Amino acid sequence: MQIVKGGLDLRNFLKSRLIQPLLNQLKQGITPEKLAMSTAIGATVGIFPIPGVTTSLCFIFGVFFKLNHPTLQVVNYALTPVHFLMIPVFIRIGENIFHHAHVPFNPNELLASFKEAPLQLLSQFGASISLGIFAWFLIVPPIGFLIYRLALIIFRKRKSNYL
Repeated sequence: MQIVKGGLDLRNFLKSRLIQPLLNQLKQGITPEKLAMSTAIGATVGIFPIPGVTTSLCFIFGVFFKLNHPTLQVVNYALTPVHFLMIPVFIRIGENIFHHAHVPFNPNELLASFKEAPLQLLSQFGASISLGIFAWFLIVPPIGFLIYRLALIIFRKRKSNYL
């Protein structure tokens, strides 16, 4: 499947930039369990609803749980488009749970509000981001568990192919 005629072949791009680097970790001796856990943590932390902190969070989780850093970051970076799409989703879920006023997500409106009253906007948006983080904490654990279980099945099968 090509994105642009004569342009990037998405299937080959994903295979060479995401799938193959993960499978190469199996060849280098990482266990399927560690690889699956690193994939799940990278995926769940990669959609944390604050822009600019996912790389640091992946690093912290990697150190704390002794996970595979290349895997964490490859998955984290691969999910960047999903991350930006999920920020308003998590915020809206959190706002709905707590019956909080919705903040606008129109970039022009956000910029105009920031120019008019930056502290008011930060105060209002800060509360909404906090609610988004709460929603993330509710939603992500079962998703992470599912990713872990599926990745474990795949990586165990692939590991047996390399033996």
